[in-house]
Amino acid sequence: MTFGNIPDDTDLPGTVSSQFFKSFLTYASSHGAPYTDLLQKLGLTRDELEDDEKRLPFARYAAAMRAAKEMTGQPGLPLYFAQHADFSEVSIAGLIANASETMMDALIQLNRYGRLATDTPFEDETPLAFERTTDADWIVDKRGVTRFFPELTETTFTYLITGPRRFLPRPHVIEAHVIYEPPDHRSVYEEVWQCPIVFGAPRNALKLPTWVADHTVRLEPAYAFGIFTAHADRMLEDLQAGDSFADKLEALIIPSLHTGDVSIEWAASQLSMSRQTIYRHLKAEGTTFEERLDSLRYKLALQYLEAGKVTVAETAYLLGYADASPFTRAFKRWTGSSPRAHQPK
Repeated sequence: MTFGNIPDDTDLPGTVSSQFFKSFLTYASSHGAPYTDLLQKLGLTRDELEDDEKRLPFARYAAAMRAAKEMTGQPGLPLYFAQHADFSEVSIAGLIANASETMMDALIQLNRYGRLATDTPFEDETPLAFERTTDADWIVDKRGVTRFFPELTETTFTYLITGPRRFLPRPHVIEAHVIYEPPDHRSVYEEVWQCPIVFGAPRNALKLPTWVADHTVRLEPAYAFGIFTAHADRMLEDLQAGDSFADKLEALIIPSLHTGDVSIEWAASQLSMSRQTIYRHLKAEGTTFEERLDSLRYKLALQYLEAGKVTVAETAYLLGYADASPFTRAFKRWTGSSPRAHQPK
């Protein structure tokens, strides 16, 4: 059997970043689906894809995969795409995951940053859920779109299966479970995933041995600021060399700001002191935790945007905001202008 292709007019909810969309089209083009023909078939222009700030409807991304599979005659194209695409090269989510302390930390950051690449509705608190049992751990895909667009499961699970193979000491997936029946290109699954696959399962999930969650990652430095701007690296070094309590606090915050968990409670835990003690130290230096956090975000925002390596949405996430809207409001308060006005022309 083949996947029952959803009709062209199906309104799949969600969005995809233009960067991620473009990475798939580039791969498909190199495997027999001419780029220009794909754009024409999808009703897209090169300018729409060249704007890194633009987000496109997920339904168009789905249509792109359907069209590319048809044009190349390769029903397993999404699996091969995800296998050969280094996620750290097509999305900031991959870079952040590589900088994580452990595999569990990487999963947490993929949940946070992965939505910058593809953002579709999910049934629980996060797109990917982690469940622990007595003998194994499970990563469960909670996105409802996968019921209508199995290719999303193909690419997501391929990233999760093949990416960690680059640094894990032994196979890390016991079984892969998918909700649909075996497609005609089942052999491609077996070739790429290299693990037992349960088709027609109750849910989309990967079964892992319990050692995986705590396995060290750290493929990048503690936090690879230089990837985005060398100025941020130098700022961190200066803060670490500073004498004031506020400088030491900012140096502590910078490597964790991207997690979205930085707060006075977090700082108190990291420094093994009470909130009141932190407030007292900062008050003696004429500042507050909120003022230092706000000032730090402002300085980093300018550096990230002016370096031109990350989008406005990516900058917002790197600074610990839940999405771009509160960051844009804060940036206008800091500068009187929009974030895009500070990006290279």
